[in-house]
Amino acid sequence: MALTEAMTQLEVGEGARARPVLEAMTRDGPPAYAGLARLVLANDALAGGDKAKARGLYEAVAADAAQPQPVRDAALLKAVRIGFDQMRPADVVAKLKPLAVPGNGWFGVAGELVAVALIRDGKPEQARPILIAMVKDEAMSPSLRSRAAQLAIAVGVDVTTLGIAAQPAAQ
Repeated sequence: MALTEAMTQLEVGEGARARPVLEAMTRDGPPAYAGLARLVLANDALAGGDKAKARGLYEAVAADAAQPQPVRDAALLKAVRIGFDQMRPADVVAKLKPLAVPGNGWFGVAGELVAVALIRDGKPEQARPILIAMVKDEAMSPSLRSRAAQLAIAVGVDVTTLGIAAQPAAQ
């Protein structure tokens, strides 16, 4: 009840009342509620422009073995997305590679981040198989598949390998 009430307070602009309740919950609440409270506080910090605080909270959830794995994975992805530009490409790959595999529910988002990190690190040949798999994954959103195709073509993958038709030349 306190968690949903605090979330409602945040939504209606009463963050000053909600944040202390959420912060107390992160320390004293049952593990599941503590993790959810951290996620809510992280989202609030991100919405307020405090990326460092948000990233730290997401990383805390990702590292919390008491949290369900899907929650930990979501928090890890959020933390990496926020810190991507400040992270070494190898660190991005190390953190997300387990999620960047076909069949994983986070394959699209994690695959895109890993592929871009590999390209930034001068390893486009390692990004190609991930991008090809993303393009061919029909369960993935069209926008994500399109971005993957654009990246794949940019790193030298032939359109026939991707199973897409070449675009006609502009007149």
